[in-house]
Amino acid sequence: MIRACFLALADLFSKSFRRALWLALLLTAALLAGLGYAAHYGLQAIPPFGWHWLNTVIEIAGDLGIVVGSIVLAAPVASIVICVFLEDVAVAVEAKRYPNDPPGRSLGLWPTITTGLAFLVPLLLVNLIALPFYFVPGANLVVYLIANGYLLGREYFELVAFRHHPPPVAARLRKAYRVRVFLAGAIIALALLVPILNLLAPLFGTAFMVHVFKHADKHAPSRA
Repeated sequence: MIRACFLALADLFSKSFRRALWLALLLTAALLAGLGYAAHYGLQAIPPFGWHWLNTVIEIAGDLGIVVGSIVLAAPVASIVICVFLEDVAVAVEAKRYPNDPPGRSLGLWPTITTGLAFLVPLLLVNLIALPFYFVPGANLVVYLIANGYLLGREYFELVAFRHHPPPVAARLRKAYRVRVFLAGAIIALALLVPILNLLAPLFGTAFMVHVFKHADKHAPSRA
């Protein structure tokens, strides 16, 4: 797991990743900035109240909410961005690190997007339900990692695994290595909390999960 994480970080800044890296940065930053601006504009549209102190409280709470919301929405936004760059990243990692393995088949952009969007709704719902816990010191990080670790781990793993196996086989492989997949998802979720790195999380997560999948596929019980 640790080796896979460092391999993914090394791959992230390799030459073959450069185009996808800049495009992912621009797209993720633009989506988060657009959502933040829309929320700020919506707060500004609220008519001022007669009490100055209440307006100040609303303004501070609104700005805090935008910051927290940006962190919460980082995972859903990342799940959208991954759909665009999954193919390029997976192909680059497999060609560089696993040249002797059979190459994965192309899923096509639209099937990849629909699969990613299928995870977006539960990801949003889980984070909205968990939102009150994000304001509780100590519990916030634990709740965040558990909720997003499972969903992100499942999404990234299956999107990578679908390039090599039919969905039922990919699902069985994920369940056989559920702990490893969850831990990988938690690491990806943790990366989403780190400034700058959170913009690279879709690329890192894809590269990381390729290594996790390759290990699981190689050591699957059916292949023992």
